[in-house]
Amino acid sequence: EGETITYFDGTLIQTEGKMANNKREGEWKWYHQNGTLETSANYVNGLKEGPQNFYDEYETLIRTEYYQHGELTDVEIK
Repeated sequence: EGETITYFDGTLIQTEGKMANNKREGEWKWYHQNGTLETSANYVNGLKEGPQNFYDEYETLIRTEYYQHGELTDVEIK
């Protein structure tokens, strides 16, 4: 419950987000091993909701997937 952070090697953050009732809730972020943002997504009651953005190792947006109630509704390649 609450803030959740995992690490690659004990120092670099791999994922961060919040848990509520053992489900992902709110914004979650995943990082490349070089420390840059890899993916960001929003969760409502454990289900993806809204855009999920994917970035390359330079944090350039490369793809966006759109979700409603956990179901993929659209994909946009940059």
